[in-house]
Amino acid sequence: MTAGYRRQAATPPETLRRVRLWLADNGRTNVPVTIFGAGRDKAALAGYAEAEVDEVTFLLPTQPEPETLRDLDELADLASSAS
Repeated sequence: MTAGYRRQAATPPETLRRVRLWLADNGRTNVPVTIFGAGRDKAALAGYAEAEVDEVTFLLPTQPEPETLRDLDELADLASSAS
């Protein structure tokens, strides 16, 4: 099992950068960082990328199939523009 650092989307990128520095200072450069429940704000996603977040998860509400597929397409576009 690999240890990781999982934070909610409200965590500012600056906090994530400080955590990365603290981990590195303590010999833990390989700890994956995940943001849970991110929104669709491109600036926030860019901040996570700059803070070297390894993975971002999104929340997807239960809804009819057409809306779900539209939301998935939007999330795919966001993910590809952030990487």
